[in-house]
Amino acid sequence: MSTTTTTLHTSPDRPRVWLVAGLGTDQEPTDRPVVRDDRCRCWRPGADGRWHTPDNRHHATWSELHNRTDLVEVPAPDRDLGDWDGTEDSPAGGAAA
Repeated sequence: MSTTTTTLHTSPDRPRVWLVAGLGTDQEPTDRPVVRDDRCRCWRPGADGRWHTPDNRHHATWSELHNRTDLVEVPAPDRDLGDWDGTEDSPAGGAAA
């Protein structure tokens, strides 16, 4: 199975998309965007050079994220997620509300 790298730049008002690709096939975006993976987990860039989920339970380099999952940029108005834990149905700390 061959993998290819695709970064889709459509327009300033539409989020970018990175489709899963082979390790080391794409450069890390210089603006270090907040992204959501195909499991609806949000990933934020950290000071340590890795991306972290808001609950800080998961961390990965850009290359690891890009190699394992499709990514969609989180638009700027949605970036302040407060205590959101990275899942669509549950507030931070647990069970569905």
